[in-house]
Parts: sequence; C-alpha cells; structure tokens
Amino acid sequence: ATGHGAVYNIGEKVYGVSSLLWALIVSVGCVCRLDPLAWSRVWLFAADVTTVLAVGDLVRRHFSLRSAWCVTSLVALWPYEAALAVSGLEMSLFVALIGASAWLIDRRSAHAGWAVGLVAIFRPEGILAAGVLALWASRRDRAIALGVFLCGLFATWAYFGTVIPQSMRAKAVVYGIGGPSASLMWWDWALPFPLSGALAITSEGKDLLPLSLVAFPAAMWGVIESWRRRACVVTAVVLACCAVWGLY
Repeated sequence: ATGHGAVYNIGEKVYGVSSLLWALIVSVGCVCRLDPLAWSRVWLFAADVTTVLAVGDLVRRHFSLRSAWCVTSLVALWPYEAALAVSGLEMSLFVALIGASAWLIDRRSAHAGWAVGLVAIFRPEGILAAGVLALWASRRDRAIALGVFLCGLFATWAYFGTVIPQSMRAKAVVYGIGGPSASLMWWDWALPFPLSGALAITSEGKDLLPLSLVAFPAAMWGVIESWRRRACVVTAVVLACCAVWGLY
C-alpha cells in the first residue's frame, strides 16, 4: 500500500499473509486512498450476497425451494457470518468462491476452471477445496484450474522465494504441536457434545451450541441425502467446505 511491496521491513520480503489475493485486493483500496476496512467490507458484503445467490440457486435446482430458503436464511441471518463480513478477514470471500465455482461448474460455464483455480490459490487450504471441486468439473476446467494454480505458485515463489506463508508455519506451531487430538475444540461449534473434554471451549462453540442441537441431526440427514445425490454439485460444495474444516 505504501509502494514497498509485501515486506516486514523495507527491502525484506515476507510472505506473511494467509491469502495473498486478499492482501492484493485490500492494497488496491489503499492505493486508491480508500479506507481499507470500509473497502474490505464492501467486498465481503458482496461475497456474502454471492454465496446466498449461488448456493441458494444450486440447492433450489437440485433439492427444493424449501431447502434453498433454509440454507440462504441461515447464511443471511447467522450473526457470526455478519461478524466475519465486518471484520475485514477474507473467509467470506473464500466461501463465496467455493459456492460460485460450484455454480459455474453446474452451469457448465467457460469460466468454471478459472474460478476453481482462484479457490486453489486463495488460501493454503484452498488446494483441498479446489481438488474436491475439480472432481465435478470437466477436463477442460481442470486443466485451466491447474494452470491458474501453477501460475500462482510460480509468481509467489518468484517474489518471496517460498510458496508457504509464514502465517501457516506459525499456526502449525501453535495448533499442530499436539496433533489432531489437540485441536478437537474446533469441532465444538458443530457437535452438541464435547470431544475435547469440556463443553464449548472456543467462542464459536459457545455461540453455536444451541444451534448445534438442531444442526447436527440435520447434518447427519444431509450426509445421507448427499450420498444419494453424490453426482450433484451441491455435494461438491459440502465436501469442499468439509475438506477445509478437516484441515484444521
């Protein structure tokens, strides 16, 4: 934003963000002398609208209008979703890219491969999400997505000398020392019973514990129904998000 590039100290290039694309988007607002938080909120609000429209249309086409209303109402009325949108963090845009990619795949759009490629390079766990989406994509879309991904990797390596963000290394040390058994608290928000030995350790778990009493049985039914309709691209959205969640 100040003309020195992605650096920690001037002249010291550091890949210190989880999403380089999001950092570039925010930087554009700074270059245009816009308030970075307001600029990011505009993008994230648009991302949430995209998620509602894309995923809602997919569910309506492949399941029912009633199911589409349930999904879109949850996204639109969920306080934590709104909190993310005003926080300036990029997760709303990441989810929107997953939903939009699935919608484009379903419509057999010529832009589907580009969207899947953006998912792959948006965040480190985007590689998993894009890999899942690619299973429902055409060969042409897979080739385009792979090309976008490789170009993103090369550009990142050429500038920083690495393709692994420093934030990923830091979080791996904080969260990963104890292995998967030490990260069970991240499941608190989805389960009505504790895996970590204590009920709702995280703030998300405390906020969503009442919702999990309804959401967990609904999710179990959704797993069964998704398996029955596994050729449907809605299943790709579910599995892509589960792949991201599972990585934690």
